[in-house]
Amino acid sequence: MEDDNKRRKEDAWHIGKAIDLSHIITTIVLVVGGTLYVGAMKTDIEVLKSQQFDDRVVITEIRTDIKEIKQLLWDIRADKPATN
Repeated sequence: MEDDNKRRKEDAWHIGKAIDLSHIITTIVLVVGGTLYVGAMKTDIEVLKSQQFDDRVVITEIRTDIKEIKQLLWDIRADKPATN
């Protein structure tokens, strides 16, 4: 009977109230690292937003140029006599 109690005590989980210094340091490092990571992501997002705006301007200019080229081609085609 006594042996069974000893085994149960040995097999039981032991949770203490003490907190190791290494756990505190690890938690602080994780919080600081996570904060820096999120900050870097926000910076990257802002850069991408400004690049996206610049790309929209370029795309609008390209579309305008394409419309002008199409109109020039239609004008050239209209001026050219039909050859049959």
